[in-house]
Amino acid sequence: MKELRKLMFEEIGYAYCYMNFWHKDIFSKHPGQKRRVKKLITSFTENEHEHDILWYQEQVFLFQNETENMC
Repeated sequence: MKELRKLMFEEIGYAYCYMNFWHKDIFSKHPGQKRRVKKLITSFTENEHEHDILWYQEQVFLFQNETENMC
């Protein structure tokens, strides 16, 4: 689980930089994906202490699926 948690934080950090610095102009015009990413991050951070490895795997998959082809 430790590796999945680390991977999730790496993915979150990359998405944060991508949406708020590298391509902020795109995400300010089309905020839908940014809202979906924020919702995934909120869910992860509020619920991570309550779940097992399968939940972590699912969260990483969902997050990567949402951010794989940003805008």
